[in-house]
Formats: sequence, structure tokens, C-alpha cells
Amino acid sequence: MENAQLEVLELLIHEGVETGRLDHPSSDIERALAELWKGWNSHENISGPALYFLLNPHALGSPPSGFGLFHPVGTQLGEPSQRDATVAATIIQWLGTNIGRLFLVEAFSRAEYELVWKKKTAS
Repeated sequence: MENAQLEVLELLIHEGVETGRLDHPSSDIERALAELWKGWNSHENISGPALYFLLNPHALGSPPSGFGLFHPVGTQLGEPSQRDATVAATIIQWLGTNIGRLFLVEAFSRAEYELVWKKKTAS
């Protein structure tokens, strides 16, 4: 990734559309996911912004090492936009909601895994 691309990506705000929900005490998983996603897209992430790698199929090299999810081999996407950043952050945060967690439980169940939500107890 070139410095010009990194500069553009650093201007993006990686927050979902419902950030007010993060202040609620029962939104601990939402908050953790939102904060983690924001961190993974900061200039401090040694690998580079996660959104860039998510949207660019060959960001990490030729297939199969590239892991862009949405575009076939040979497509060029250009730079991620603020809308892309907001949509991605919203989906990541949504996974921490009651419905999002149910979605994850069902997905893991279909893959024959058990996903258990249990809060850690103080030791």
C-alpha cells in the first residue's frame, strides 16, 4: 500500500451509524467490536487498515493469499470511501447486538461449532 493510499484511508471515520448505543451498559459486546474495528483501521495497525484488505481482493498478494471478499479476480475497486467505512463499522457493531449475536450463533451452528456467550467472572 502506498503512502498516498494510507493518507486517504486515515481520513476515514470508522464508526457505525448508531454510535450512541455504545454508551449503554448492556452494549459491552457492541462496544468491544466497534472499538476493535476502529483500532484495526487506525494508523497504528501494523498490517494496515482492515477495511482496505477486506475490499481489495489482491491486497495481500495473488490468490489465494489475498482475501478481498466482494470482487472477482481482476477487478479494480479504487479507494474505500467514507460510506464503505461507515457500512463496515455498522455491520461489525451490529454483530454485538442481540440479533447480531443470534446470527453468529446460527452461523457457527451451521458450521457445526458451538458459540457460547458467557461473561467472564472476576477471579
